[in-house]
Amino acid sequence: MKNRIIYSFLVFLGMIFSINTGNASHVVGGNLHYECIGDNQYRVTLEFRRDCFNAHPLAQFDAQASIGIFDSNGTPIIKSDGGQVLIDFSDSDTLNQIFTSECAIQGDDVCVEMTTYSAVITLPYNETGYILAYQRCCRNISLNNILDPLNQGSTYWTTISDKAQLECNSAPRFNQWPDIYICANEDLVFDHSAIDMDGD
Repeated sequence: MKNRIIYSFLVFLGMIFSINTGNASHVVGGNLHYECIGDNQYRVTLEFRRDCFNAHPLAQFDAQASIGIFDSNGTPIIKSDGGQVLIDFSDSDTLNQIFTSECAIQGDDVCVEMTTYSAVITLPYNETGYILAYQRCCRNISLNNILDPLNQGSTYWTTISDKAQLECNSAPRFNQWPDIYICANEDLVFDHSAIDMDGD
């Protein structure tokens, strides 16, 4: 569980807005988690964020979020639906947030749009566990530490272990999102704690 949280944070940090003027055109970040509700059923939730001022056409919200289902070795689970769960987009779950930087920079405010995909799925017990994953393009065109950022994506994933299945254990959730702006030459203070509804 700790490794999943650390990995998710590193992935998210890699997608935080670059402090450049007016070039944002990418997916901002996201998180994938699940809640065990019993009888091999899980509520799978994808929280997803994008730039709503300057989003590239390829960074629009998906009409259906495709959550891949894999065994613990990364092999797709063969099912009639092709080893995936399709969750419909709901515009009513979309929220725009305007952020004003406290950094000493010139430029416009940033708008981040967040939406939530959620569905209850049935996963029969699998002794090797499951990996749930969502992949998406596109990164910020202004990034200079990634080659061809508009053709690079990100993966959000979570695991459901053998033990989690047996104990009907849910995934932890972050208490807050990281800041959108990170100011140059200033300390970053961020509470990256998570809460686990099972208390473990």
